[in-house]
Amino acid sequence: MKKQAFGAGGGAEEYFDTEIIKLRNDEVFADCGGYTGDTVLRFAECAGNKYKKIYYIEPNNVIYQKGKENINGLQGVVSIQAGVGEEEGIMKFSGAEDYGHIDDSGTESIKIVALDEVIDERPTFIKMDIEGAELSALKGAAQIIKTNSPKLAICVYHKPEDLFEIMELIDSWGLHYKYYLRHYTREIRGTILYCIPQADGE
Repeated sequence: MKKQAFGAGGGAEEYFDTEIIKLRNDEVFADCGGYTGDTVLRFAECAGNKYKKIYYIEPNNVIYQKGKENINGLQGVVSIQAGVGEEEGIMKFSGAEDYGHIDDSGTESIKIVALDEVIDERPTFIKMDIEGAELSALKGAAQIIKTNSPKLAICVYHKPEDLFEIMELIDSWGLHYKYYLRHYTREIRGTILYCIPQADGE
């Protein structure tokens, strides 16, 4: 089901809000917190199946396997079973079959990767919904973001401080993004910060 922007008119849709996001046919899309592949599938649909590459990144093993099955028919997908953070390593993780997050008291261990290390080409669109690890993950993607100024769709509802700390970090890089904050549900979840390069936002 498409998630519509709460309080907004038109066909505003989470991550692919057509008033904000303009997709080209050469997109390199990184889906951090890829869940069961639903956002990857929606990206491909919104792009008319015309894109360059997709990175599907999800740490939860059960969810990751479901996601790989769901997106099996898509071309140009790189699947990575890992969490995303500031640097490569191993972290404790608490998860169920449909949910998970980094947790020092977790009973599982997951691999953490930095986007700077695993994306080997110019990204054009990065989406993050990673249960409060977004700030750390952005720090681990600083070089590719500073160099390429991709479109960003970053969830900012997991921690109260994310609402200002995430935008402050991105803005400190001096990339002259246009910023849009949108909320897509009647619940606390679903608040997204979009960062759009000036050329794309005109």
